[in-house]
Amino acid sequence: RKISATREEIPMILRVEAKPPVGPLPLMALGQHMAPVRGAAFADDGRTVLTCAHDDALMVWSSASGTCEAVLQCGVGGARALDVTPDGTRCVIGGNDGSVVVWDIPERRCLARFAAHDGAIESVAITNEGAFAVACGADGAVSGWDVVSRSRRFTHRPTGIASPVCVAVNRDGSTVAVGGLTNHDARPVNQAACLLDGG
Repeated sequence: RKISATREEIPMILRVEAKPPVGPLPLMALGQHMAPVRGAAFADDGRTVLTCAHDDALMVWSSASGTCEAVLQCGVGGARALDVTPDGTRCVIGGNDGSVVVWDIPERRCLARFAAHDGAIESVAITNEGAFAVACGADGAVSGWDVVSRSRRFTHRPTGIASPVCVAVNRDGSTVAVGGLTNHDARPVNQAACLLDGG
């Protein structure tokens, strides 16, 4: 299954058929955010779906029933990016205001808040156990955060990438992958990627 959005504000769960030309078949609409949905992820072996939107809400859904189980206010000036641990216990949200927040999903509480970047967050990622989060922002930097100590582990401006737009982190947080554009003009011609030492 995969998650999609129709009319930007309504996330949907789709069943993907293996045989073309049949495309994804809508299983259910999950309800409605009050602004465009910017992130969606399955958690907890697919039993839970998380969505975030420019309305600053993190919504927690049952993928079986489509019922909204919780609405959490992120406080990030409009949520732009989302990642979740495989077990669904923690997620990281990046916002328009440059902040990053880490949530404990079962307890419905914010574990950490970081003033991460000058400008909007483009992408976020979190390690499997939820102890380390990374973000890249419109300011051209990539940052890494220790969730437990609530401290910055690094800020880096990758060589050759003027505008980082996506990040990923391996399971233990030792390596961060970054992708982005090589220049800031309106016609970026190349994409670049690099790996950073997460320590």
